Amino acid sequence: MKKRATHKRILGTYKGKLALVQQMKLDKLIKPRSHKRNAHWRGDNDKVVFEVSRNSHKLGINLKNHICTCNLWQLIGVPCVHAVAAI
Repeated sequence: MKKRATHKRILGTYKGKLALVQQMKLDKLIKPRSHKRNAHWRGDNDKVVFEVSRNSHKLGINLKNHICTCNLWQLIGVPCVHAVAAI
């Protein structure tokens, strides 16, 4: 009961757009990993298609359709580390 009361108190003051757990996961992706990847725009008119590379590994990102070729963004609904690098 104490744990529930603590969570209710924390969530009562939280004003974020995402759920607190999802925001914490996104913050973990943004800080340590995304800066190690290079995002390159692929020349589309809307500037939403990127290629993210790290060493010789390359993945495609479409920011408008929320698609990454690793498929993690589509599965969990939260941008993967590759999408974060492109954003």
